[in-house]
Amino acid sequence: FMSNRLCSGFAWLACLTTVAASAGPAVVVGELFQDLLVFPRADGNRTCRSYQNRNVKAPWLSRAHLRGTFPTLRELRETMLADAFVFNASVFNASMHSCIGDSPDNMCVQAFPQRFDEFSLEVILLTRWLQEVPICDKGSCGARMVIVPSLIFHHTASEGRSWLWMKCMTAPLAAEYWRRVSARYFTPGTAGPLIVVAESYSFDNRVLFELISALQRMSAEFRARVAILTTMSNQQLDFRQKVGLAPRWQSGADAELTRRTLLLQERARLAALGALDANAVQALIPSAPLIITVPVPVGVFQHHPVDYKLSPRVISLLWDANLHRNGHMQPIKTNVRVRITRALVTANATCNQEMRRCVMCAPQTPSCAEERHTTGHTVFALSARAVVCIEPPGDVLGRSHTFVDVVTGCVPVLVEGGHPAYPKGEPTWWPWRKAPGISAAASPLRGLTLDYSAFSLLPDGGGNTNSDAAACVVRESISLAADAQRLSRMRVELARVAPLFVYARKRPPAGVPDDAFERLRKTLAVVLRVHTESMAGMLSA
Repeated sequence: FMSNRLCSGFAWLACLTTVAASAGPAVVVGELFQDLLVFPRADGNRTCRSYQNRNVKAPWLSRAHLRGTFPTLRELRETMLADAFVFNASVFNASMHSCIGDSPDNMCVQAFPQRFDEFSLEVILLTRWLQEVPICDKGSCGARMVIVPSLIFHHTASEGRSWLWMKCMTAPLAAEYWRRVSARYFTPGTAGPLIVVAESYSFDNRVLFELISALQRMSAEFRARVAILTTMSNQQLDFRQKVGLAPRWQSGADAELTRRTLLLQERARLAALGALDANAVQALIPSAPLIITVPVPVGVFQHHPVDYKLSPRVISLLWDANLHRNGHMQPIKTNVRVRITRALVTANATCNQEMRRCVMCAPQTPSCAEERHTTGHTVFALSARAVVCIEPPGDVLGRSHTFVDVVTGCVPVLVEGGHPAYPKGEPTWWPWRKAPGISAAASPLRGLTLDYSAFSLLPDGGGNTNSDAAACVVRESISLAADAQRLSRMRVELARVAPLFVYARKRPPAGVPDDAFERLRKTLAVVLRVHTESMAGMLSA
């Protein structure tokens, strides 16, 4: 089981047997809450489970399920979470050539059902966990870490992929979810397991606002046991204030784990002085969940370091982003993106009529101007034909197309900030990003984080009304595209880190670089160590 594998990779986990009350597996996946979505909606007349079209939306549901029973995780492991369903053979090739399985000469991209978006995230993670980790039907089964299906996953399992859960996400439902998680996995005053929940959505939206608000109303001891996986962990200032996140709490995993380690050191110092009373212990408990950013699935299951030879790179600089979208991030899209496209036109880039796509041709190559109109290319093929790709903020500070750049070898230009609603100076918490200003020796995640400046350009967005900053982004991007030596170094590093942004079908064999799931597993092992030490210190005080 998982315990043996973790212990072999992280020697400290052998110590868990001295802390745990029982010798259960190190990690389990918790069973679903069977009737969670049979819950009154805001109008009081309907429930969050609509049975009318589930036979169409959720093909894994049986007739019995359609009559009202809820599928178990064990049943779903044979259907929607089965390897054959999640990692099927329906693939196309980004280079527009034939693609057969895992051909090492081509980058095969799956079209369905693992789509290129965040909503595939939890399905993929649960599928990988269930390849090796047992399901626990009741309680935590003595495990030190429990993977708990999210509230959104409960709806997906019942309804299929739909937006109905957005209408169902009410404060009472979110509160009910955390009450059930607490009742099943949390006993005050005990070591208890680390609770891990994957949310297939980034922060700063209604769904996670309700979930985090409800979580923050639980006890501090319970909140400190929760780790949330998301596609982007940055939160706006008003989000933090409304849900009651402490000012010193950090939204980046590396920064927050380092802070928690310092809390442990402070606890040890006070204990040595005999000053560790109940009030001091309470003050040193982390008062919010740990949030870990993980990559958005892009449909690539196996990254082959083929020097990205999918096609000639005829595009020196690529811009591929729409300019307008409704929602809370509209100002950043409208202002930052419009100003960058204006700067691209000023720099003589060729753009299509909608200004969604702009290109600058590579030197000594045939004209690439027609690339601005190409519709047959997938986003992968277009990125594979480019040297440098500018990636502005999207619905949040990050953008999912960045992960396409990484796996296709286009050096990304990651525009930092650009929205005054976020804490000034806070970095965009891309997956596995090393926290600026924290030394490798001080970070609990040393060896597991990435220095993004080694394989990407990180210009300052300069706020959402700064034309000079947009022009600077374009100038720096053009300069990078013309610097062959610097590009060469960055692309070597890009090839090295690319597997960390791909969710492989199964655990890579020995000697093969980690994929995204293996890096997450190792990150969670460190989180579990810090959590165990925190709980041990709290209980011994």
